[in-house]
Amino acid sequence: MKRGRNRQLIEERNRKIAEMYNQLNAKGLRSDIIVRTIAGTFYLSEFRVMAIIRELARDGVFAGGGPVIPVKKKKPDMKIQVQLMLDLF
Repeated sequence: MKRGRNRQLIEERNRKIAEMYNQLNAKGLRSDIIVRTIAGTFYLSEFRVMAIIRELARDGVFAGGGPVIPVKKKKPDMKIQVQLMLDLF
């Protein structure tokens, strides 16, 4: 007989965590508050909740079944930074 954690239950828990994360994120809450709320709801550590969210994002599926679109951050323009620094003097 197979021992250990039930894989189906873990996958369903992770799916519910993703759904809850998306619902709370849509409300505009900060990510640390969202993680703390989910951790308290599912009796998990904040570290484990973040690991689950990262794993779901890495797999490309996040609550809705759609792929996660990575967001690229723009590098700050050096001309603007220099201008801002000069304006301080």
